[in-house]
Amino acid sequence: MGSSVIVGYRYALGAHLALCHGPVDVIREIRVDDRTAWSLADGTVSGGGEGVGAVTTLLANGNAAAFPAGEQGSTAALNIYGSNGILGLSLGQALDLTLPGSGITQRIILRGIAFDEREHLTWMQVEPKTLSFAFQPVSLSTVPGSGSSGDEGDIPAPGTRIRIDKPELFGGESREGGIVGDIDILMGAPDQGSNSYLAARAGTDVPGFRGLCSLVLRQVYMGLNPYLKPWAVRVTRILTAEDGAAQWYPETAEIAAMDPESDPTSDPGPDMNPAHIIRECLTNRTWGLGYGVADIGPSFTTAADQLLAEGFGLSLLWQSDASLEEFLGDILHHIDAQLYVDRRTGRWELKLIRDDYDPEAVPVFDATNVVDWGELGRREAVDLVKGLTVTFSDLRTDQPGSVSVTDTARVQLMGQVISTTVDYPGVRREDLAVRLAERDLRALSAPLLSGEITVNRQGADLDPGDVIRLVNPRRGLEGALLRVIEIDHGDGRDNRVRLRLVEDAFALGSTALVGGEVASPPTSFLSVPHPLSRRLVRESPYWLLVQELGHAQTDAELAADPDAGLLMAVGERPSADALDALVWVDTGPGYASDGTTSFAPTAILDADITDDPEEVLLPLRDWTGLLGLATGTLAAIGDEFVRVDGLSANSITVGRGCLDTVPRTHPAGTPVIFWQGHAETTSGRFVAGESFPVRILPRTGLGTLPLAQAPTDIVTFSARAIRPLPPGNLRGDGGFVSPLASPEATLTWAHRDRLSQTSSVFDSYLAGDIGPEPGVTYQVRIHWVDPDTGETLEPAAAVIEAGTATSWTLAEADYPEPPPGVEQADLRVRAVRGAYEDRAFRAYRVTLGGKVQVSAQDLVLLCFGTGIDLVGQDLILTCNGPGLDIVEQQLVLDLTPPGLGVIQQELIVALTP
Repeated sequence: MGSSVIVGYRYALGAHLALCHGPVDVIREIRVDDRTAWSLADGTVSGGGEGVGAVTTLLANGNAAAFPAGEQGSTAALNIYGSNGILGLSLGQALDLTLPGSGITQRIILRGIAFDEREHLTWMQVEPKTLSFAFQPVSLSTVPGSGSSGDEGDIPAPGTRIRIDKPELFGGESREGGIVGDIDILMGAPDQGSNSYLAARAGTDVPGFRGLCSLVLRQVYMGLNPYLKPWAVRVTRILTAEDGAAQWYPETAEIAAMDPESDPTSDPGPDMNPAHIIRECLTNRTWGLGYGVADIGPSFTTAADQLLAEGFGLSLLWQSDASLEEFLGDILHHIDAQLYVDRRTGRWELKLIRDDYDPEAVPVFDATNVVDWGELGRREAVDLVKGLTVTFSDLRTDQPGSVSVTDTARVQLMGQVISTTVDYPGVRREDLAVRLAERDLRALSAPLLSGEITVNRQGADLDPGDVIRLVNPRRGLEGALLRVIEIDHGDGRDNRVRLRLVEDAFALGSTALVGGEVASPPTSFLSVPHPLSRRLVRESPYWLLVQELGHAQTDAELAADPDAGLLMAVGERPSADALDALVWVDTGPGYASDGTTSFAPTAILDADITDDPEEVLLPLRDWTGLLGLATGTLAAIGDEFVRVDGLSANSITVGRGCLDTVPRTHPAGTPVIFWQGHAETTSGRFVAGESFPVRILPRTGLGTLPLAQAPTDIVTFSARAIRPLPPGNLRGDGGFVSPLASPEATLTWAHRDRLSQTSSVFDSYLAGDIGPEPGVTYQVRIHWVDPDTGETLEPAAAVIEAGTATSWTLAEADYPEPPPGVEQADLRVRAVRGAYEDRAFRAYRVTLGGKVQVSAQDLVLLCFGTGIDLVGQDLILTCNGPGLDIVEQQLVLDLTPPGLGVIQQELIVALTP
């Protein structure tokens, strides 16, 4: 019988996946790598389970000492010895610190972290400030959030266990396997108990995670790929309010989202009435503003009825990285409404901007009650929008969709099309998107009158959204109807009322399309898109391709076309209300969209840094998104990738030269882009040698940045994904100092493996051997240095094949004869596999000795005496060149013609300087 051969591994995972605040109505679908693994239509319930949430142990067996505030700073200092870095930490995070010796557990808040890779030492700045204990064993774990739950009809009840049975989801055993196993659905009910699976592994003190909707994977088979694929869960929460209570006015809360052209067998779930969304933002005590029921006015009921009649439902995800004010502004922009506090009752009111008034019954403002007519004007015709595109979340494809409308009459009148784009991510139906596009174009294509006037106290009874009639024949106002956008009631000394107005689009009659949008909300929730000043636009490394496409597909595509590559693009969030960004590429015929990307946290280097791999503490300023960062993730500084090991408000600690990069020098002012988890590859495929401009266009609720206003990045592809990783930890004579003392130097380096270094645990340049990748060998290359410019000359003067060795000592014989005047050389170690070499390298400079030629120097004969008889005269050889080493070298004096009588004369060699 033949011996068994291992051809691969099957992977299973136990995990606790937190989804959102709960309880929720229903979990409708679980998708893995954009494939449906489970849904209500075909899902299986496999048995009873309890409810719970998980604790992650960050450090199991460490040794630490703590010092109270004052000894090592304004916060307590926690020094952990012998650790290899702690991944997943972020500023402001709560952690449980346990001292096993005494059984004491202390809750701490992380305020700063740094890591020394050489000393295996982690420093933390923590609260409480009084934390103090002597050197002893410790453990660190995350603090579980509160739970959530809820069930409705055919929904899995709190604690229900479902079973996924899709072994062929990723191609079966012949490719990447599938998903099979039991999952506990934890809806997060107020009385939810501990989950048995988590309790068995984390101990009996595991909480119930009440108020948190989550999944517990009970060692689920994940396929044949060791890299976790992205999971997505479709959740509906409409009828379940805070703490599992019944929703307000449930008769109008749900609005059908099914598009007439949708697949009748699919169930995308209903949308939520926007009036209910706004009301819950105001009243929810956990994540909302916490107002009471008595603070909500009767207009919410009227608005809910109207929106239900219009079929105007929304589905949105709110995340804490955007303020609740921004989220409310987005909802109001969707439905064209005003939210304000009634100054007479003190209650919140919601007014929809609709054609629901009698033009003859609105208040009239003329010379009798207008104190100051201010500045009223109309937009110029050349500034009017004639075409508009609305992007929305198409429920038929789960991808962004778009619809466009055009005011053909104005296009014919002006002879050109000025268009813009507006994003409505909460809309899932195409017919509703068309209605919104027509509504917005009606307002944007008309020269609406707008401005500000000041009136007497007759204006005090107006509310935002009310319509008034302006009469002033001298100004050409014969009863124009305008909406009140904002009201300033004065300061008690000046009681005049200032009104900000815009002409009501519903009053335009047949000159407009359908609907009307009057203006922004009372406070400025939205802003126009701004260009990105901090951007990362590069050819994607192999690691990112594996994360997005998977190992099998990435390797298959590179096998078919080794020179193929994808574009990665990401940038800073230019404003708080920026939604995402479009990536536009010009490959020759003109710019075209090549996908979208999100925004990443960024900062600016506050000082120059060198290419020394041991310079790891980097001062930073001008942060964007600091609180969203976690240790163990990647950032880019110029063309160098670094691993974030520590965080504080004004610095980071990093591991230098990660993935296919090496440490570089970077000047102060260089952007630092924390791109992992944010940068995305575009859809287009490119090949080595292609070079083209790229522009990133951010989008807000007011549209997309015009292409002409976006800065340009030029990207040149060079088969980055197929190239071997550069050798790591390259040292000259044991250190990182250049130039080296002698050309007869010893170079040492460490293996790297492109194929295996694809996990989310990143090795820095200083790490030891990994691999090497099959087929990779190393070359030691000697390059001359231009004596005039100091630049390294190409190609290499000598190439030494080092095979798979990790060290090489150069001898004098390894150096060829240098060109005249060349006195220095650069030493490089390059990784090579077939026709491909690494894309980045480090070099050490050496000063040459005995190989220097002096044949090009000046020979000066000084004759002291008459005639040409040199007998008894001095012969001086003057070499005008710096640093010439002729010690112990042979000096040949060739005089032509011979026999000049210099026998037994003194030969003086003078070196200048």
